[in-house]
Amino acid sequence: MRNSVRFPHLMKTDVLRDLPDDFKVRFLDECSVRVCDDPTEVLTQGGPTHGMFLIAHGSVEITCVNPDGQSIMIHLARHGEVFGEVEAISENPCAATCTAAPNTT
Repeated sequence: MRNSVRFPHLMKTDVLRDLPDDFKVRFLDECSVRVCDDPTEVLTQGGPTHGMFLIAHGSVEITCVNPDGQSIMIHLARHGEVFGEVEAISENPCAATCTAAPNTT
């Protein structure tokens, strides 16, 4: 099934808001789908990224380890949000670790 049909709510996400509908459909249909049944580290602080992520369902905890070694949650991303885009565009290492909650797509 095409992603634009499988996840129609993503047509209204902020990242796609001002784009033509035909572009939104093509964009979503070109995206790869990754389902995380268990907690899954998607991006690792200091590591490379292989693209940006758009959350269709579920949530992703974004944490950062400070210089003292403490892990701090800086954001809980939910469906419709994007993460990893800055690193994907800049080709810089990941600024934070992003861990998908169980049952996140």
